[in-house]
Amino acid sequence: MQLQTIRTALGQLQSDPEEPRAWQSLDEAITLENGDLDESLRLLSAARQEHLKRREWDAVARLLETEVRLSTGSERELERLRLEAKVLRDNLLDEGRACRLFERILELDPRDRDAAVALEESRGKRGTWQQLVDTYVAEADKAPDDVYR
Repeated sequence: MQLQTIRTALGQLQSDPEEPRAWQSLDEAITLENGDLDESLRLLSAARQEHLKRREWDAVARLLETEVRLSTGSERELERLRLEAKVLRDNLLDEGRACRLFERILELDPRDRDAAVALEESRGKRGTWQQLVDTYVAEADKAPDDVYR
């Protein structure tokens, strides 16, 4: 019966992707679902594709997170981790969460070149950002006018 609850929640989220009760209902149904993994993932994936068409990136990321949770320990987990990390990095610009997923990907597949490159690029960006902040603060400290300090 949990599949019907999943279907209902996903239908509600198509109408309003920010509906907290629908997300809660989906999370509860996924937690209780111990039946057909393939069917549950198919439903989530189909709903995600519809949100993707409308560029509802928060909903896409959240559904991918749910898919990852549901597929943990299966051969499907890695694929969904990669998708979620990409959405977080490229569409939601959430480098921190994306990096955590890239690290998890490397735990599961140490030879994943895309995850390794993404982590290295992110670390490089953060290093550059810190250099910019340090330069700006140093220049502000040397400013002759108190307004710029």
